[in-house]
Amino acid sequence: MKTLTKDIDFLAYNKVLRYLKANQCPLIIWQGHPEGRTIVHCVLNSFHDESKLMHLDKIADAKFYEGLPIFCYVEQFQMIFKSELFDLAEKYFSIYMPKELKVIEEREARKVVIPGMDFSTLWKSKRLKVEEIDETQDYYRVKSMSQRSNRDQELLGLEFGVSLDEEDRLFADKRESPRARPQGNKKVKVQKVNGEIIHKLRLFDLSRGGLAFLSDLNGMFNKTEKLMVTGFDEFDLDDPIFGVVMSVRPVDEAQDEWKIGIKFEDGQD
Repeated sequence: MKTLTKDIDFLAYNKVLRYLKANQCPLIIWQGHPEGRTIVHCVLNSFHDESKLMHLDKIADAKFYEGLPIFCYVEQFQMIFKSELFDLAEKYFSIYMPKELKVIEEREARKVVIPGMDFSTLWKSKRLKVEEIDETQDYYRVKSMSQRSNRDQELLGLEFGVSLDEEDRLFADKRESPRARPQGNKKVKVQKVNGEIIHKLRLFDLSRGGLAFLSDLNGMFNKTEKLMVTGFDEFDLDDPIFGVVMSVRPVDEAQDEWKIGIKFEDGQD
């Protein structure tokens, strides 16, 4: 089998995963365990190099066991890989990013015998050619809440459900979306569109229409600049939230901290 190794073939490896995510390619996941075997159909919603995790929405309920290998088959590319469970929820689950992706080659396809089917012909129509993968479809897409992954919906539902403080109760009727003050020292992950650096900054307030965060560097963010919200605290969103900077104001007269307000693009509330 041809092997794409995460460390050695980084660009090709990530290109394949980006394609699977952007096109919501069907994946078949299975695991052998003491009670038999679990098989579930799912789609890849995101993968994060920093956390080394992949997050998938499952089509049906499934039971997995920690510590036992999980296998995945991707018909789109005649590809398989092995991983282990990290976290399991009702509608989604997370696995560790595999160290390598294995792809069936022609000499192996010829050995596969399926009654009534020439598998080698099927292989030729679906074999993986990294250089021919079309990435014209935007990997990051503006998504409404209903279009987001189950994992994103669960997290954002909790974030937007934070209780309003007294100040915002007084002015809620004058805002399109009431703002919520986060509890504690919550961080928001912000990245400039087409930028590489992810800034982890203190979240000031949040609503379905936008948010504000604090920065101690004047000039880091400017009005009309487009940003992506990629996560909160240690949580990485499957799809970022796009927004535009609407205001940059000093928090106090000392001007040693700045409040940056962004408005989310339409279609994401």
